[in-house]
Amino acid sequence: MRILLIEDDTVLGAAVRDQVVSDDHSVDWVMRLDAATDALLGARYDLILLDLMLPDGRGVPFLRRGGPRAM
Repeated sequence: MRILLIEDDTVLGAAVRDQVVSDDHSVDWVMRLDAATDALLGARYDLILLDLMLPDGRGVPFLRRGGPRAM
């Protein structure tokens, strides 16, 4: 499974990434919504793990507008 992790906290992000990788999944980790948009435009993901409060915006509005598909 390919997972996009969107989390700006380095300690929490590293812990989640390490656990998911140990379960034999592939993880791309970004820390900002603009980077998430770029990742989503360049790859297909089976799952997105999204922080709700990021430095460049909130996660729920990002989902509501459809991420990069609404641009």
